[in-house]
Amino acid sequence: MGDFLAALLECSVSMSVPALLLMALTPLLSKRYSAKWLYYAWLVIVAGLILPFRPCFTVPVFRMSPVYTAVQRIIPVNAGRIADAADRTGAVNQGAAAVPWVQIIGVLWLAGAAVFFIYHGLRHARFRRLVRRWGKPADDPQMLRALERIKGDINITKPVKLLIAPCVSSPMMTGFLNPVILLPRSDFSPDELPYIFRHELVHFKRKDLWYKSMVILAAGVHWFNPVVYLMAKAIALQCEISCDAEVVGGTGLEARQRYSETILGVIKQKPKAQTAFSTNFYSGRTGVKKRIFSIMDTKKKKAGILILCLLVIGVLGTGTVLTAGRNAGSGLKTSQIGTSASVQNIAGKWAEAVKKRDGKAQYHLMSRQCQSAVYDEYCSCGWQTGQSSPWVESYRISVDGNRAAVIYQYAASTGPAGTYKQTLSFVKQDGRLLIDSFSSPKEIPAQDA
Repeated sequence: MGDFLAALLECSVSMSVPALLLMALTPLLSKRYSAKWLYYAWLVIVAGLILPFRPCFTVPVFRMSPVYTAVQRIIPVNAGRIADAADRTGAVNQGAAAVPWVQIIGVLWLAGAAVFFIYHGLRHARFRRLVRRWGKPADDPQMLRALERIKGDINITKPVKLLIAPCVSSPMMTGFLNPVILLPRSDFSPDELPYIFRHELVHFKRKDLWYKSMVILAAGVHWFNPVVYLMAKAIALQCEISCDAEVVGGTGLEARQRYSETILGVIKQKPKAQTAFSTNFYSGRTGVKKRIFSIMDTKKKKAGILILCLLVIGVLGTGTVLTAGRNAGSGLKTSQIGTSASVQNIAGKWAEAVKKRDGKAQYHLMSRQCQSAVYDEYCSCGWQTGQSSPWVESYRISVDGNRAAVIYQYAASTGPAGTYKQTLSFVKQDGRLLIDSFSSPKEIPAQDA
């Protein structure tokens, strides 16, 4: 779960950058590139949000800290009471793991995603109930002939139903497999109907409902990221602008003006039942101005293949921008933590502090997470670890990457008291190499020492 959440966060943050950049540059790019290509450029970012696992390269620009599942809290013990110490160690470890933060965050993410999808599902179900209750099949022959004529013009052979549904505020299309065009009223003029039908049928031909569903899926997965909601609004507007461009393509100013007037005529309708799983002839008052300017723009635009390619490269290369501690989760390389000499040095200081039973010296060699885990225990024993007998007589250290093994030789007044091994792991924090966790000293055979 921790790896998945780290990858999800990495994906969300890294995809927010090109999304914000594309939103900021759209006014400038729309003057040079066609609306259709700008619309499909967003699809690359949407796909990047839905598929969080992509190639991750070895040179990150920013590094995110790994998600810690637990911090081991072990107090050095003496050889004479190893069983009691093991019991205390188990209790301390259970206390450290009592708050499973990764699981809690995972449950919160799942709950947020569930609420998001349930909300849109219930909203769509309510919309369908209203349409079934109030929608009536169109029976005007002239209206039906106009629909069939436009279908023939843009090569659509699939049957498309036409309903008059007073419960909707503007013409729209719904239905993934069985398309239905909904009109709020039946008194549209013969000049308006061809534009309305062409607009909705272009949406159907381009499969914009499936595109919208992908956007909803991305927003649901990344519900915690406010950028995805801005992105969804930008895509919805770009969808309508690109559809307008196809409707008026090859027409003159007079036809463009009539189409604009048809859009403006819908503004008079008050907002009514809506669903995210539909197209909308009217995109809201804020988007109408941009749509009108785009409709009246007769300049020839370039295809945005270059923009599309740059976005694809950017999405595939996001592994170089953020590395969510994946290497750290399985053990960081020594070069990322410190040299073997520095690990040896800190391990030596630790072993010397254990030998002197100096809890304060041990504490200052720990990471913040580790300090938090052992603080109460160290305070309760007066910052003096271990016992006076048996004691650590000598020790030696071996280093393996970001881990070190300390072999302690214990002694008592009666002679040698056993050989024990303790494992230390390290992390670099605030520019310092610190001990992030340590195991309980375990007795080992003398020949293995």
